[in-house]
Amino acid sequence: MSKWTSLVAATAMLFVESGGRRDTATVFVYPEAGWVLEPNPSGGQRLNGVFFMPDGRRGWAVGDLGRVMNTLDAGSNWTFAPGNTTFNLQSVWFTSNAVGWAVGNGGTLMKSTNGGGAWTRQNLIGVSDNLHDVWFANPDTGWVVGNNGLVLRTVNGGVSWETRRLPVGFALRSVSFSGSQNGWVVGDNGTIAGTHDGGSTWFITPSLTSQQLFAVWRTDDAHAVAVGAQGTVLRTVQTADSVAWTLTTGAGANYTLEGVCFPTVLTGYTSGASALTGAAMLRSDDGAQLWQVQLPQTTSSLHDVYFVDSQRGWAVGEGGVIVHTATGGR
Repeated sequence: MSKWTSLVAATAMLFVESGGRRDTATVFVYPEAGWVLEPNPSGGQRLNGVFFMPDGRRGWAVGDLGRVMNTLDAGSNWTFAPGNTTFNLQSVWFTSNAVGWAVGNGGTLMKSTNGGGAWTRQNLIGVSDNLHDVWFANPDTGWVVGNNGLVLRTVNGGVSWETRRLPVGFALRSVSFSGSQNGWVVGDNGTIAGTHDGGSTWFITPSLTSQQLFAVWRTDDAHAVAVGAQGTVLRTVQTADSVAWTLTTGAGANYTLEGVCFPTVLTGYTSGASALTGAAMLRSDDGAQLWQVQLPQTTSSLHDVYFVDSQRGWAVGEGGVIVHTATGGR
C-alpha cells in the first residue's frame, strides 16, 4: 500500500478505470501531523468567526470590515464573497450548504441563500447593539446574542426575530444549544444564563468568576464548557435537578481564551492569545479538566476555533490567519 504525504493541505483528483468503467473522486491530502497554516486572500483583515459543515469540506470565515470568505475544499482554497457591509462581523453559522447567517457590530445580521456567495442584511430585528454570536439548532430555530443582555430568537428561519433582554446589563458573547430547547449564553463579568424552553425564559446562574467569558460550547444536555480571560475555564457538573457549573484549574493567567469547541464530550479545543507565544491553542481529553498546549504554527492570536470531529478543525484570527489540523493538532 502506498502512503501519501503532503507538506500543505491539498486536493487531488483520483481516476479509476476497470472493466471498461471509469470514475473519479476528489482526494483531500493533509500533512501527517499538527497544525498547518493555510494560505488565504484575507488581505490582513482580522477574522473573528469560522464554521464548517459536518463533511469538513464547505467552510466559512468572517471578520473585520465585513470580510467574508468561503472554501469548498476543506480550506485548501479560500475565496472572497461580497459581505454587503463594512461593519465588523463576529460569527457565522450555516444550516445547510446554501443557507447561512453572519452577525456583527451595529446590529448587523446577514443572510446568504447561495452558500455564502452573496449576503443580504436583515433589517427587521430593530436593534443597533453589537451582535457577537449566532447559533442554529435547525433551519428554523436559531439565536443571536449581543450587548446589554440582548438575545434574539427565530423559530421560522429568520422571517421574524423575537427580542429579549436578560437582566444582567452586560454584553453576551456566546451562545450554544444542545438541540432546540436547552441552551447556555455567557458574557462579561462572568455572566452565565441558561434556558430549558428554547429561549422563551432564561435563568441566571450564580457568578463563579468576574472574568469575561468569551465562548461557550454545549455538547449535550449535561455537558458544556465556557472559557474566557485570564485562562478561565468552567465546566458543567450534573446535579440532581439540573446542570450546575464549576471552575476548573483553567489554562493559566497567561492565556486569553476566545474560542472553544468540543466535538465530543471529552475531547475539545480552545483558542486565543498567549502572553508568551502570541497564539494559543490547547486540547483537552478529559472534558476540560486538564489542557495540553499545542503549536498552531502562528504567533497571531486565534479568535475562534471549530472542529467537525475530534481530529479535523480550523481556527482563525489576527491578520486574517487560518490554521487547520486533520490530526487533532498532534
